[in-house]
Amino acid sequence: VAKCLVIVGGVALFAMLAGAVPQPSSAPQAILEQLPQLDAIQGLADTEALVFNAAGTKGYIVHVGRDDNAFVTELTVPNTKGGQCELGVLKGPRGSHAVGYDEAGARLWVGNFPEGNVSVVDVSQPLKEKCVVTGTVAVNDSATDVVYDAGRKQAYVSGLMTHSVYVLARKEGEKEEYELKATVDLSEACLGPNALALGANVLYAACMFSNNVVQVNLGTLKLDGAVGAGAEPVDIKLAADGKLYVAAAVSNAVVVLDSLQMLMLTSIAIEGLQTTEPHPRYVALSPEERLVYTSNAPDQSVSAICRSTNQVVETFRAISETRITMPGVLAAVDHEGKHLLYVVDKGGLLKVFVVDSIYEKCQ
Repeated sequence: VAKCLVIVGGVALFAMLAGAVPQPSSAPQAILEQLPQLDAIQGLADTEALVFNAAGTKGYIVHVGRDDNAFVTELTVPNTKGGQCELGVLKGPRGSHAVGYDEAGARLWVGNFPEGNVSVVDVSQPLKEKCVVTGTVAVNDSATDVVYDAGRKQAYVSGLMTHSVYVLARKEGEKEEYELKATVDLSEACLGPNALALGANVLYAACMFSNNVVQVNLGTLKLDGAVGAGAEPVDIKLAADGKLYVAAAVSNAVVVLDSLQMLMLTSIAIEGLQTTEPHPRYVALSPEERLVYTSNAPDQSVSAICRSTNQVVETFRAISETRITMPGVLAAVDHEGKHLLYVVDKGGLLKVFVVDSIYEKCQ
């Protein structure tokens, strides 16, 4: 097996070259395994969040070391590591995916899950050593997800424990400061909002404890509908045609909703490779929205759903058999004619798969 070890800025990157390990030609192939090892003392990072720019050319990883120090690493697609900065002690976003990206303003909004605050990080320049935090806003709740609204220039944060959504924005004036603008109480219809999806004038929240998805009118900041979404909906994505895709972990399904009418359209069963309880955890859409991907926690697999047929067209192992960790957040980009899927290993390993063979199964 051909491997190489590259040291860049004190970070060890282990790359497994495509074709080095024999695999069935029809199966997705990993073209990179990247270990964001911080240093010999801190060991492997717990990679939690991954976000790309709109063009799919640049991304950011947020990972937390064993001493609870968080780091932000930038990468250029497909796998070139850029700068890295230390964010400081951040016990989250462990267990969440709480990073919103203001691409125009070159800011990351990073949620701290147990500490109850959101840090705004300047990524306008190549990252170096200490992250430039331009503001921190306390929400006094578990910030499990953050989405940024470019039109309104504000961020929305899910508050899992108080059943709320928090609205954050930059204060007026020349000085860069941020504030909590509003708190939206969802407790009437939503318990445990864990993940958010942003529409044109609405915000959708997947409510983990009440097994539904709710809609919030962003003009009035009021609840404007709810619909059942399977057992323990933990993640949610919105497609351009108005369909919502929800990972219902306990139902072992991806639930499809009509966001305009707030109706359930179908429930797509996810069958694991190793277990009968794959527990889908995170979902992602392909760039042109032909496919929906879901990472399946205890099963260590990823499933791909063809949106035109609502059928699972591929399930493949995403974690090496030598590891006991589970796949985490997903992101899909296209690069130089190839379809790439980034799969985060919760133990710190970032894998990039070429998934062209899956596209052939979904015309």
